[in-house]
Amino acid sequence: MLRYDMQGLWREMPLAFFDLETTGLDTDNDRIVEVGIVTYRDGRLAERWGQLVNPGIPIPPGATDTHHITNEMVKDEPSFHEVKWEVYSRLRDKIMVGYNGLKFDQPMVESEFVRHGLTAPQQPVLDPMMWVIQLMPKRSYKQEMVAEQLGITVHEAHRAVADCEALAQITMRLADQLPPALGELLAQQDEWTAAFLKRKAEQKRRREEREAAKAEAEASKAEEENKNQEGLF
Repeated sequence: MLRYDMQGLWREMPLAFFDLETTGLDTDNDRIVEVGIVTYRDGRLAERWGQLVNPGIPIPPGATDTHHITNEMVKDEPSFHEVKWEVYSRLRDKIMVGYNGLKFDQPMVESEFVRHGLTAPQQPVLDPMMWVIQLMPKRSYKQEMVAEQLGITVHEAHRAVADCEALAQITMRLADQLPPALGELLAQQDEWTAAFLKRKAEQKRRREEREAAKAEAEASKAEEENKNQEGLF
């Protein structure tokens, strides 16, 4: 991470807009079925790259319903082991940009790298979902909905390269509302992420309290009904 100029303008740095389609959300047990990487340099599109991946395990119907990638489509595609260096080289020495990337894309690809004997590149990760939550409150945080709200047309939503291209446009649309220096943006993102996680934890706590209170009330009601029934005999 030290090799990145934290005072530099992040928009002018090499950016790897990154998206995965997978068999599920579990980084230990699920696998990648598609990788998309769209590279920007000096704020402009430089490269598009996408690859279907044979995950080595069946793709569940629920996952196919989301990304429309079937077992038939990937049966003759390379494994992640066969494309790992291609993915690695396209991510290395770039700022990684992933929508919900801090929670999902980065951990998932790191797990795959480790599984196949590589150490993931050490790089800053920008997560525009955290920006959207702060800058576009009370709206859907799904990437396709954010794109629609910003007037961005998405072709083949939930396919990796198309999602990367949409993410690049979302990122550039929001850029003027963000700190220009990489270090400042990462610090701001950390603050927003911490605030988001705190809100989520509080929401979870309140939900669990409501569920506990409801269960207690139902148990008390059942106990009272049992007492009333016993009094009849």
